[in-house]
Amino acid sequence: MTANDINPQSLIYCVGIFGVILLASGFYFLSPIYAQNENDSLFSVDSSPYGKPYKYWTQKWWEWNLSFNASNHPNNNYTDEKCARGQKADSPLWFLVQPWPKPDNKFERTCTIPSGKAVITATQSGDCNYGALETKTDEALVNCAKIGNDYTIVQVTVDNKTYKNYEKGRRVTSDFFNVTIIPENVMDYQNVGKFRAVVDGYYIFLKPLTPGKHVVYYKFSTSPPLGPLQEYKSNQEGTWNLIVK
Repeated sequence: MTANDINPQSLIYCVGIFGVILLASGFYFLSPIYAQNENDSLFSVDSSPYGKPYKYWTQKWWEWNLSFNASNHPNNNYTDEKCARGQKADSPLWFLVQPWPKPDNKFERTCTIPSGKAVITATQSGDCNYGALETKTDEALVNCAKIGNDYTIVQVTVDNKTYKNYEKGRRVTSDFFNVTIIPENVMDYQNVGKFRAVVDGYYIFLKPLTPGKHVVYYKFSTSPPLGPLQEYKSNQEGTWNLIVK
């Protein structure tokens, strides 16, 4: 997902008679409209879930992902209970961890999610920040975040509905933002502190699901041409059994 030398790794939320969003004092109060059929399970990349652009939430996913040190990260000996780490009760979203492609090239996991929460996870994505770069320009920053995601094919299935050609039109690059890099962070960044950052890639962003069990499957393959980009070659196949209560 990231180069070894730099270690980089919507809503049109349908508001109707069953749902309303109130934004007040920085908190989200909502009565969700659940995804009632297979065709409306995912937010589109041009939507603004909960009043924020889709790409904003990809940034927030990475901030959450980078908020753990390596030993406390949910990926470390994952269990269903660890799925709740770092989640906020007042947030409309639930951040779902992505196992690293190596050694977890294929996985199946379970996560119990509170009813009414949208869910976001990464498939193939990368981050980069000034602390990881020698050349500190915005152009270099964007190239660093994006380079490992080129030449990627993605397949996503939600409850037996397969989204074909998922990679076409679903790649998202965030705006620039400031990220906090903590000591012993999961990406093994050596420079700690707050740095200018950007993220890029492909995500699964689910609208709130109805109570019960849901199955989310994805598979990606990144196959760069022969040459220096081969270090970004990767693949992963994963199944999430989501239990909504």
